[in-house]
Amino acid sequence: MELFDLACGRGEAVLVPARLDVAALRRQARLGLLPSVLSGLVSLPAPVASVAGTLAQRLGAVDEAQWDAVLVGEVRGQVAAVLGHSCAEAVGAERAFSDLGLDSLGAVELRNRLAQVTGLSLPATVIFDYPNLAAVAGYLRTRLQGSVTGVVVGAPVRADEPIAVVGMGCRF
Repeated sequence: MELFDLACGRGEAVLVPARLDVAALRRQARLGLLPSVLSGLVSLPAPVASVAGTLAQRLGAVDEAQWDAVLVGEVRGQVAAVLGHSCAEAVGAERAFSDLGLDSLGAVELRNRLAQVTGLSLPATVIFDYPNLAAVAGYLRTRLQGSVTGVVVGAPVRADEPIAVVGMGCRF
């Protein structure tokens, strides 16, 4: 009754009494998964170093031949965290995410975690386009290759390239 009386005395259109797990909200905020409507409920200390920077540093510290192992290990750890496994080794590299029990909400959470760790903007369908952790690690390798080494690979652009305009009309 106290909450009802308090709500009647306020000017807001909608009030919702709810018990919130502040520790869970902080975890979500650290991962960048906290909805903006709840962001005012928790405060986080300023990060010392970005998570993406540490992955880039780890990749920069090893030979390119070892990148696959580092990326598979990182993706495996993120998949295990999303699925609630205490041991990352429980996640097989070639098992499909759907076989592991990852649903669409888990796929979004995994995509967000991988975007946070890599610093890349990942498409919403990345987990469905690359259905196991080895495939996702390979995709991340191709996306990270130029950014970690600092070399951007691309085709040279020619100004005198001929252009073909093809028009087509169909009438029935």
